[in-house]
Amino acid sequence: MGRPDAPPILWDGLLVEPQGSGGSGASLRIVPHGRNKVERTFGERVGSIDFLDRDNVPVTCHLVTDHEGFLYELEFWKPNFTRVQFIPESY
Repeated sequence: MGRPDAPPILWDGLLVEPQGSGGSGASLRIVPHGRNKVERTFGERVGSIDFLDRDNVPVTCHLVTDHEGFLYELEFWKPNFTRVQFIPESY
C-alpha cells in the first residue's frame, strides 16, 4: 500500500488514492476520469476475493461501485487488524 500522503496515481484513466490507515481496514479510492467533482456514494460490491497474507492470516478484498455503477473503491480487511503485507498479482 502507498503512503496516505502520496499523490494520486493515474492508471488507465483512473485516479487511485489510498484511504484509511494502510492497516487491516485500508482501501483504495478509485476515481474514473472526469468523476472527481461528482458527489459519489457507495453503490454495491461487484467482486470479492479471499487470500492468505504472508503471515497466514486471511484477507478479504471487495471491489465496490458507486451509486451510478462507476468503480468506487477496492477494500481490504484482515480479521486480526494487522497491515496487509501481500496482494496477489492474479487470482
